[in-house]
Amino acid sequence: MDRLDDNLKRTMQVASVIGRDFAFRILQTITGMREDLKSHLLNLQGLEFIYEKRLFPELEYIFKHILTQEVAYNSLLVNRRKEYHEKIGAAVEDIYPDRLEEFYEMLAYHYSKSENHEKAFHYLKLAGTKAVEKHSPREAFHFYKEALNTIKKLPMTRDRKKDYVSVTRLFHIPNVSLGWPDEYLQYLEEGSQFAEDIADYNNRSRLLADMGFYYCFKYGDVAKSTQCMEEAMLEAEKLSDTETFTSTVTDYGFLNYILGKIGFIDISHKAISRLEKEGKKLELFFGNTANVYVTLTTGLGFAYGMLGDIENGEIFCEKGLRTAYEMNHQKTIGVGEYFVGSFYLSCGGVSQAMSHFNSSLKHCYDTKYYIWLANSLLGLARSYLFLDDVDSALGTLKKWSELNQQLNIKFTLSLHDIYSSMIHFNLADYRKALDRINDAIKFAQDVQERHYEGYATLWKGRILWHADSSQTKEAEDLLLQGCNNLESLKLMAYYAEGYLYLGQLYANTGQGDKALEYLNKAESCFRQMGSEYWLAKTHELYDRL
Repeated sequence: MDRLDDNLKRTMQVASVIGRDFAFRILQTITGMREDLKSHLLNLQGLEFIYEKRLFPELEYIFKHILTQEVAYNSLLVNRRKEYHEKIGAAVEDIYPDRLEEFYEMLAYHYSKSENHEKAFHYLKLAGTKAVEKHSPREAFHFYKEALNTIKKLPMTRDRKKDYVSVTRLFHIPNVSLGWPDEYLQYLEEGSQFAEDIADYNNRSRLLADMGFYYCFKYGDVAKSTQCMEEAMLEAEKLSDTETFTSTVTDYGFLNYILGKIGFIDISHKAISRLEKEGKKLELFFGNTANVYVTLTTGLGFAYGMLGDIENGEIFCEKGLRTAYEMNHQKTIGVGEYFVGSFYLSCGGVSQAMSHFNSSLKHCYDTKYYIWLANSLLGLARSYLFLDDVDSALGTLKKWSELNQQLNIKFTLSLHDIYSSMIHFNLADYRKALDRINDAIKFAQDVQERHYEGYATLWKGRILWHADSSQTKEAEDLLLQGCNNLESLKLMAYYAEGYLYLGQLYANTGQGDKALEYLNKAESCFRQMGSEYWLAKTHELYDRL
């Protein structure tokens, strides 16, 4: 390079700033050369520094070796590089005004390398949104993170705080897919503070809800998570804004669902009614990864299933899933199918559950929606256990474990261990079954998953009595304790199963009256739930009596 004449050297340097690949039109605009440029490029080709990459749809060249490009780039003074980067950005805007979306990433890069932080922020934000639409969460995370870091290089005026808040809300989408990376919390806290500074209470409510999920999933910190979510709800209820209210209700309801609390039904009805009344079922996502209306309705359908209200459960599941397919939005379909699958699982509709979980898995996999992919894998594993297909259940739980190693989510660890325990129980390996169920109870206690703690407790009773007949009394106490805890949460789908196991224990220990008492309770629940699967199991025990 040092032996090249000045014109060839300058051509190389400017081309190196554009990138390893560089378009003739952009290079020509930056250098201001016309016919001379073509001759310079021919000379550089002859010297084997570059070669033609393509002629159509426009002429492009490429450096033969990336090291050549790096040497040319590093031979420029820093300020001159910044100047060229900004000129390249401006040239792209001038040359391709009708195709700018194709160049968002390129524009974000060049303006980021210049001193033009305003334009860098603008294109980083657009590139992030483009990556979200392509289902590329890691790219989106990078662009949004750089956008937020870039705008902080400028004086934080009211308008810039507003821009920061808007990107922090968009940042929520890739962070959900990636399992809430550690550094996300810093941006949430800053965004929430800026929202408060400019009295943007709509976005402050949403950011508090995002923070609630972060503490919930990343650290299993239920107290902090609940505090953030309740503060978000207080903010949302003060506002007349439907978007903020219904989005926050959706998040609040989902947190309660995770914790096994079904007290969000009334407020969910209120949010659904408002969306229907205002005709906003389809049109808005409100900064969420999936449609709010579909999440609310199918989530409510599942909640009714857990309460044993199958009629209402079916109504809301059908309503939500129909809307998801009407929208034809993959992430929304993935969420809706998961909740509908969970609804059918709650009432023993195994074939329907498997169909919906498999559909959810497809849509979540295609869109890299890993959180809901993990949830659906657990649902599918339980479905296989209903069918006594231990190998498939084991393989599905293995996939979940591999995925959760990437996500590092604290919640649902207990559910994974419950299902793992069930597998060992089916294989009559009661020692391992007890180890796994004890792990499940510990995990559930650590993150205050009262429903999974209750469910694991009754299963521990069932395993214990099979493992050691001398511990029947302790097993009975555990089954009763689990049922009582689940009754207090009104989760019929779980405590009805406990009644069945108590009936089985009493039948096996010659306590016919008690066996009939609990089998009658179980049958009453399963009839209310319309569960043919569980009714058949109950009648098998009746026949033995």
